[in-house]
Amino acid sequence: MSQRVLASIAALFLWTAFACGGGEPLAGPVIAEPHDEASTIYDQSQFRTYKLELEQSDLDTINASPSAEMYVPGKLIFEGKTYDNVGVRYKGSVGAFQAPCTLNGTLANHSGPKDGKCSIKVSFNWQDAEGRFYGLKKLLFHSMNNDPSFMRERLGYAMFREMGVPAPRATHARVFINGKLEGVFALVEEVDGRFTRSRFSEGGEGNLYKEIWPIYDDPQAYLNALESNREENPSVDRILRFKDAVLAGPATMKPWLDHAVMSAYLAVDRVILNDDGIFHFWCAPGGVGNNPSIPGNHNYYWYENADIDRMWLIPWDFDFAFADPNASSAGDATFVHVATDWTEPTESCGCSTTTYQAPPACDPMIKNFQTWLSEYNSKVDAFIAGPFSAANVEAKLATWTKQIDSAVQKTAGSNGAPSYDDWRSAVDTLRDIVDNARANRGYPY
Repeated sequence: MSQRVLASIAALFLWTAFACGGGEPLAGPVIAEPHDEASTIYDQSQFRTYKLELEQSDLDTINASPSAEMYVPGKLIFEGKTYDNVGVRYKGSVGAFQAPCTLNGTLANHSGPKDGKCSIKVSFNWQDAEGRFYGLKKLLFHSMNNDPSFMRERLGYAMFREMGVPAPRATHARVFINGKLEGVFALVEEVDGRFTRSRFSEGGEGNLYKEIWPIYDDPQAYLNALESNREENPSVDRILRFKDAVLAGPATMKPWLDHAVMSAYLAVDRVILNDDGIFHFWCAPGGVGNNPSIPGNHNYYWYENADIDRMWLIPWDFDFAFADPNASSAGDATFVHVATDWTEPTESCGCSTTTYQAPPACDPMIKNFQTWLSEYNSKVDAFIAGPFSAANVEAKLATWTKQIDSAVQKTAGSNGAPSYDDWRSAVDTLRDIVDNARANRGYPY
């Protein structure tokens, strides 16, 4: 029986339970942990090796300017099999191309040559539209340069999934380029049409939008942010009506969202200190994603159900999650911390000249979420008692550090990687941050 048929049966079961039970199902038509072809790649028990081979001239081309994000042809060798004519390039937002990825790279100037480990994208469909690797169009290897523990992304995505939120799968991977060990990376699942089809049991064929907050009137803003269905004369009518519902207030917005899943999203996001996500309204253009004006937020996707008025939020990019907001080391910059508590109303809604952000409580959708505090606090309780419990988190960290220990030792101090001792210390610091976040239900405002 195909996955699509199984998904349809699951959807029918869930919606029947909803109709007969008189309440919203716990997780709605979401498959938080799919069992598909790609499951092999994201097997949490494995630490796999990926070998890239490029002509030296092509490698020199992308090394000259990683931020150009230009594909060159290459080969991938994976577990004894060679995949020819894949596209290889470096990837990331402006923050990804700072040092150590590029030489002397900064937020203002990140166009320099490669100097250390950079995030990598490998495309199997860059020339052949039907090209796939275990069902995947692309492999995303994140450098984790802002995370000396190498654990934040993998742990963050796991926490969302274990709370029933549709979130990418992630694991660790070794990457070689032309025979040289480039480093330890986070292999993170791409959010695309294949992702939505694997997560949403109504079929997952609806529109997917990246980093656009539903508060804008201009349809073009949503078309610019569209990640799927681009070639099919797409309509953005549904997300525009969702925007109208958001602006109308909490009662009008509520039917558009799966209350249980959205409350879980909010709980995980705040408890793990995901301060570069939906609650951080940046007052600088580099942090607003596809939002057409400032202040704006980024590092998320919206999926729009193809058949009914229902929207789903998908988290993205946790290199600043679990960060100590009082520290000043790489990955723990104080300016990333969400400066004000989203649950508290505020009288000042402009961009702060000290934090360079606007209070989240000023945003229409966040204001609506303030009416969900009872459900939010219940989800925080469930999260802390379950996925975020000391036993569950420590079991993961112990297993994952053991998986990558040898590779971390081999790459320590090279390509911008931390020393082995600094890595071990960073993992211990992460444990302390997790303990404090658990005790304080997030950040102790």
